[in-house]
Amino acid sequence: MYQDALTFFPQFPPKLQTIGFPVPGTPASDSTEEEANTILLAFLAKLEAFLSLRSSPLNYTALWDDVKPDPALPPLSILLNRTYPTLISKEQTKNVRDPFYADYAAVHDGRLPFVDPVPRARWAFGDSLPASELDVAINNKTVFQNFWESYVLPAGNNHTDYCSDSLILYSSGVNILYRNTYLQPPMPPFGFDDSQISIFAEVPDFVVPLGSAAYNSTITNHTEVLPVSVDIIGGADY
Repeated sequence: MYQDALTFFPQFPPKLQTIGFPVPGTPASDSTEEEANTILLAFLAKLEAFLSLRSSPLNYTALWDDVKPDPALPPLSILLNRTYPTLISKEQTKNVRDPFYADYAAVHDGRLPFVDPVPRARWAFGDSLPASELDVAINNKTVFQNFWESYVLPAGNNHTDYCSDSLILYSSGVNILYRNTYLQPPMPPFGFDDSQISIFAEVPDFVVPLGSAAYNSTITNHTEVLPVSVDIIGGADY
């Protein structure tokens, strides 16, 4: 079905990198993390064997500090802290909220529709910013993308033999999050972490389920399991 839209390459990527992966022999915080680390490291070993490669750790935040285009630029955690919420709030209010509100009001005697608190909090944040902040967010996103393509993962279309210079693995770990307590009111999604690399760099990021890790639930008073997965980032042509 998608044959004409796909490009096939004769070789696998020549490098394998990891972000924040467990280090063999390093003690885990508990048995759940230990079990998850065992699963992650076993997958990494199998992937290394399949690709005939040895993986290497990637510290892209430290790399940014070394090669950033302007020494005055802050760390990525600061540069990109408001980038995502600014982009989504400014674009959503213009492209989704405002035309939706207008259409709804036109057929409901000028009324506003009910909207969940989460998007309302995000839209309110966007409304509080001057229009120029969208340009700032787009620029910061572009600066990160250029850094990623120049120093971390060049686009695969630079090559004819493989689709990406490297495969990059990271995991969000296993987190026990109970849902029997009230949450804080919704806020815009400030911050930057590994899961947003693909958003800003415009590269694929896909999740592979690997197994599960056991934990003692304070809700069921029983041993339950949490999913263990790994994210794989490829180049722009992957």
